Amino acid sequence: MAAILLLLCAASAAARDIAPGHGDRCSSSASCSTGSTCECTCRSRHGSAAASSSSDVSSAGGGSYLEPGDTCSLRRNPGQAFARCRPGSFCSCSCVASGAPKSSFGSSYLPAGVCADGSKCSSRAPFKCGNTQNLKCSFTATTSTTCAALGYAKPSPSQTYCMANFKTTCADPANAGCNRCAIYKVMQACAAQSSPWPTPSQKGEEACRYHSTAGNYVIVKSRTVDSTQTSQHEKDPETGSNICIMPNHYILMPTTACTGVDDSNSKCTGPTVAYWDGAVRHGYGSSAGDLGFGNSHWAVMINAPDERGQHQMHIHVAPLEPAAASNVLFVAKEDNNMETDLTKPPTHHTVNGHTVAAYFFKDAATPPTSLKTLDVFGTAAAIHNKFSKNPGQEAYGVALIPKKGGYVVAATYGFADVNVMDTKPATNPRNKFCQAACQPFK
Repeated sequence: MAAILLLLCAASAAARDIAPGHGDRCSSSASCSTGSTCECTCRSRHGSAAASSSSDVSSAGGGSYLEPGDTCSLRRNPGQAFARCRPGSFCSCSCVASGAPKSSFGSSYLPAGVCADGSKCSSRAPFKCGNTQNLKCSFTATTSTTCAALGYAKPSPSQTYCMANFKTTCADPANAGCNRCAIYKVMQACAAQSSPWPTPSQKGEEACRYHSTAGNYVIVKSRTVDSTQTSQHEKDPETGSNICIMPNHYILMPTTACTGVDDSNSKCTGPTVAYWDGAVRHGYGSSAGDLGFGNSHWAVMINAPDERGQHQMHIHVAPLEPAAASNVLFVAKEDNNMETDLTKPPTHHTVNGHTVAAYFFKDAATPPTSLKTLDVFGTAAAIHNKFSKNPGQEAYGVALIPKKGGYVVAATYGFADVNVMDTKPATNPRNKFCQAACQPFK
């Protein structure tokens, strides 16, 4: 489920984020304007090996590896060996205003995301689940150890994205009762279930579709805000709402606590995760635990950090809506001349302000077998670094679109699942399909 997030970034903060190999990078305070300094951290490329070819970072010799989020340097002092960013990451530098909040939270890199003043959440503090588990949503103003409000560099109007602590995952007890961790509880409930799983013909209130212990994921029916509600407070994804099951819209969630495309944990976005292959196989299939989309128009998509409404990673699997030229994913699917050579610039399409940059991967099998070994997150990160004019400051999502003869892998910009996928909820009878957001499901 996506929600419009707040995006707030002071103009004096990170002025640029330059990848190694560019001549216009900051590498010392002298490269930045007065009142700002050049700060460098290791940034994950989600499993891509791009960093390993950088002579001034990964091949400088000696030293140990630094992890994403660690402070790094683009310069090596004479006679010293320095620690290098581990393979799959690179040393990324930005001019940052003195005292400005950092965008890197330990192992989780949030593209252009900065901690904002938590006082802006005072009138809409995150909803605390009132259930028998007594889950907490320990919202307080942003401190040196917490991040209750998060901002991204996006055009006005600015909004505030609130939770208890964005520096941690939904596994943190402080976040467990926040509405933005509601699907984390759904994941846990589904993972606790056992087979037999429902078949595609079993619609209704059957929510949990599959639990893969080998692939470390669950697939459940997604839910959305109850459209019959009239209160703005009820509709706010952070302060709590009644939500209803979407009969044709599913989400795949890791059974690991992950945030999203921005999470550098290898169990979340590493090159060997089984999430994309699992989503496509179940999407095509019609057996128990499958979704039954077959050769119709559908896609698999994870929203960009600044487009998502939940703090637990969730990958959408749903029909394209509309399946027409006004939908950028449909346009990408219908493009039979899409680039296949990864050494060349990706093909890009923009429709109604929604943009994708993508490659087509040939695979004659149905479902495609090459997804078992393709690093989808790493491929999307490479596309983003080739296509975006400011890759360190622009958030992106990932889409995979099955089609005859293969599939499209794309980096996505400026839209979420609600803009391109079927999100119609079932509301009749309400007692079967709609319930409080904090409850896993009936």
